[in-house]
Amino acid sequence: MIPDPYIPEQVVDPEDFIGRCEEIEKFKTFLDFSIRSKPRNIAIIGDWGIGKTALLRKFEDIAIQNDSPSARFDVRKDMSLLEFQQRLLLEVKTALSLHEKLSVKAKDFLSNFDVSMGYAGISVKNERNQPIDFRQKLLEMWNGLKDSVPAVLVMLDNAEGLKQIPGANEELRNTFQRLSEYDCKYVLVIFKYMKGNIYNIEKKILGEVRG
Repeated sequence: MIPDPYIPEQVVDPEDFIGRCEEIEKFKTFLDFSIRSKPRNIAIIGDWGIGKTALLRKFEDIAIQNDSPSARFDVRKDMSLLEFQQRLLLEVKTALSLHEKLSVKAKDFLSNFDVSMGYAGISVKNERNQPIDFRQKLLEMWNGLKDSVPAVLVMLDNAEGLKQIPGANEELRNTFQRLSEYDCKYVLVIFKYMKGNIYNIEKKILGEVRG
């Protein structure tokens, strides 16, 4: 007897995923463009139970087939901004460390790379009193690994919780926009709940993450 992969309330495995052909083709196009040119950030917005997490896992599978590691992070609304940044950096480092095609040089770099932000958890600030460690850490990580990976997916599930983290939406927008200017191939993918049968994919996340 073959188990039913489509049990209600259970997330479908990528190999059993069917449908959403338009969204999948768009994602493939955005990922390919991100690898060859400037990164494209994506928003998946929809109601509970319509398959956002299953699609997230399908995107992860497609990224792996394109030698691009993905860091999946579940947003918790009770986090502080600093905790959110620190945990996301750790998730990105962990995902990269598991990538099978890292060179020996890249593995050595990553094993010695410190993702902690500032002294004793306090973020360093620039002359305008703005935190800089989060963006700088992602930039340094990319520069140390860019010869081993074509792109890195940063996937935020339950991203509606970002509204409850003061400054998170603005920080994400500013960080990934600036990283794109530095030619860092981070692709930000946000999965967000919104009431109603809405299922959308966008090239730009900049307007969506304003909160």
